[in-house]
Amino acid sequence: MTQTYAPRTLGGGWRAWWALAAQAVICLALVCALPSFVVWQTWSEARALQTEWSFTGPPCDIVETPASWATNHRSAPRQFSYGGHQITRQFAAVSCAAVPERWWWPGESYHVCMFNNPGAVTVSTVDGPVTFQPPYGQRATIRMQDGKASCVVGGRFNA
Repeated sequence: MTQTYAPRTLGGGWRAWWALAAQAVICLALVCALPSFVVWQTWSEARALQTEWSFTGPPCDIVETPASWATNHRSAPRQFSYGGHQITRQFAAVSCAAVPERWWWPGESYHVCMFNNPGAVTVSTVDGPVTFQPPYGQRATIRMQDGKASCVVGGRFNA
């Protein structure tokens, strides 16, 4: 006679069922932990960018023609594109970042550039170019959002 083997079942009382339930809970916790970590990491990075690139200070002067000290008479102004804007500066080093508008669900972002001593800075906007002239030797932070630009004197840029 041939002997057959039946699969072993989880009979044997509550102990086996509790072990299976504990394994299911552990698996569910692991499955939920990864998306939760990704959401937390995205939130914390967005919040850190907002904190790092936010700066308040007195507004920069808006001028039609820059003063002679704010322009470089020996070479042409330096121009670059960032975030759909053309930015022209006379001197200085620049550092830019795209900063999320909302920290709880980052999607849309605005653009910020910090200069260490720019002289005059011209930014293209939807209304045409705007020229900012911070005081001599001062840092400047320019925020470009919704096609408009604003400038404040100061910033954390130390190049």
